[in-house]
Amino acid sequence: MLVLLKGKCKHYLTKYADPFQISDELINYYGVVLQNYLNTKNYQAAYDLRNKFNSDGLFLNWNGQISKQLWLAVWKLYFGNYENGKATLIQIIDFKSMFPTSFSLNIDAIFKIRVADSKDYRLLQKKQ
Repeated sequence: MLVLLKGKCKHYLTKYADPFQISDELINYYGVVLQNYLNTKNYQAAYDLRNKFNSDGLFLNWNGQISKQLWLAVWKLYFGNYENGKATLIQIIDFKSMFPTSFSLNIDAIFKIRVADSKDYRLLQKKQ
């Protein structure tokens, strides 16, 4: 499914531009996939997804940049530098508070759930 979607999206991307903001949609899609993998405890697939957020040639607007940092921070909670990931999520929450309208992503809920779940995951990894 990931390969199929990426292939279809490449049709709308050029080397120089992303007129339909497909890159932002891909980041959002990969975020949903990451959450799904984490929810279903498919940790290897979640781990492997990191490179999708770091793809070269993505033309991201502000929303895409924020989403990218959000999902990379969630990834770090589980597989990278936990403290760095948590600090990035806190920065995103602080940034969000500057605006009177709410963001479309429920960052506070993602933060709460993923911090707790990643602690459980890391504890389980230590026991194995």
